Amino acid sequence: FPELRPWLIATLQAEEGSSVERSGAAQGLTEVLIAGGGSLVEEVMLEEILPLKSHPKASTREGVLWVLTFLPSSLGQGFAPLIDPSLPALLSGLADENENCRDVALRAGRVLVRSQGKPHIDKILPPLELGLSDDDYRIRVASLTLLGDLLGMLGGTKVVKGDADTQDDIRQAERAQAQIALVLGTETRRRLLSRLY
Repeated sequence: FPELRPWLIATLQAEEGSSVERSGAAQGLTEVLIAGGGSLVEEVMLEEILPLKSHPKASTREGVLWVLTFLPSSLGQGFAPLIDPSLPALLSGLADENENCRDVALRAGRVLVRSQGKPHIDKILPPLELGLSDDDYRIRVASLTLLGDLLGMLGGTKVVKGDADTQDDIRQAERAQAQIALVLGTETRRRLLSRLY
């Protein structure tokens, strides 16, 4: 289907389309790219999709972010070469003036953290840490949220509402802290926690 990919990319950029249509086009494009192989994925992402991250139309920027929502978990470890080139699009999306773009960027960030966080913490942690002191409050808040997701995943914890002062909760928190220190190293863990507070 040689005409399918251009149509999906055009649908991603369509100003008159809805978020649902852009989301569907992104999911379809992800499947088409994966079926074409790793070299096609990289080529299309680097040459056609990611350059649109600063497009003047919000609908186009949102389309790029939808692709970043579906691609990391679909590709698994095959997404690793695209982490570095994708992070600027994701981070600029977190500060976008358009609310839909910000929402999709946060969703894409959460997918990236869940699917690539453990094996590629060295690539994902530094931009999130830098985001904590960004001038834009939106990036600070989103970085804090994504960092919480990442640390929770590394520590093997979940956010639970309610009182957190039972003995089991305390033991679980201590185990999570030990696990985070094991993965990050004591110095990185201390530096990160001090930046949070």
